[in-house]
Amino acid sequence: KATVSVLYCHMPVLTQKQCPCPTTGAPILVNVGVVEDDDVFEVEGTEDIIVVVPGNPGLAAFYLKFARCLVKELEEWGVRRRVVCVGFAGHAAGVKHGTYGVNDQVKFIKALSDKIAERNPNAKLHFVGHSVGAHISVHVSSQLPQDRVSTVTGLFPTVEHIAKGSNAINRPVFFPGLRHTAAAVASIFGFLPVSFKKIIGKTFANTSDPNHLELVASLGDYRLVNNILYMAHTEMYEIQDICHDTLGKIAPKCSFYYGTSDGWVPQHLIPEMRKHLERHTGAPPSACPKESSPRVIVDATGAPHAFVLTHSEQVAKEIAPIFK
Repeated sequence: KATVSVLYCHMPVLTQKQCPCPTTGAPILVNVGVVEDDDVFEVEGTEDIIVVVPGNPGLAAFYLKFARCLVKELEEWGVRRRVVCVGFAGHAAGVKHGTYGVNDQVKFIKALSDKIAERNPNAKLHFVGHSVGAHISVHVSSQLPQDRVSTVTGLFPTVEHIAKGSNAINRPVFFPGLRHTAAAVASIFGFLPVSFKKIIGKTFANTSDPNHLELVASLGDYRLVNNILYMAHTEMYEIQDICHDTLGKIAPKCSFYYGTSDGWVPQHLIPEMRKHLERHTGAPPSACPKESSPRVIVDATGAPHAFVLTHSEQVAKEIAPIFK
């Protein structure tokens, strides 16, 4: 365990990194959230690194409060983990970029992870993926040298059959034509006064966090919204049966954290995941973060699928024992 003698209390901040495009290899800018004065891309360290992979819309800034809460929980036990929240390729307002699907994002996050691992050769990586970020984390971690991967955690994980969730009823808006129309409507939203956009965000996003409201207000960007919807379209078709060849490589390191009323992750997938992990490890997974992995944990805080809007502190507290 990496420990510190002085509490590490810096706030996470948003910065930009230049990384290779997942389809062309050309450099593109991506937003990442790093801990102030502790940039894992630039500053070498020996402490383990927690890589937070977001769900769609793929904006790292939505996860900064969660990252801060997780760091605080670990500090209380005298444990130091460096944390970085990575964004998706193309999911940035005001920047020209391509359109990328789920498999493209796997390649992209793998490239980011390679950069982090190369810069920190003595540190191990812990992946925390939310929603589709769990799917991406599973695939990325399985492609890395396994002596560099410590844990893989999926929060409200859409790692199989996402199209069977009740929220998938909205999938027609992801189709070409309707997707572009929705993106055009969103661009009109961009011209509204910021104060009015924040009121809309507070009403429909169910959050009063000022940073989250600023983010919601920034979503009136045609390219950004089109990319969000295109990626959602690819999720419906590319996330089907779980890949056992992939899961088998990392199963002993895995923890999956499920909600109790998640419109994207049907409840019947919880016992299915228990069966998957037992198949690969030979023993039933534990149900408690304080017990050894693999784990299948059911949320007891009432957190929704989009937990970062309302339950960052609660979920961070629940999963923190995984990283001790």
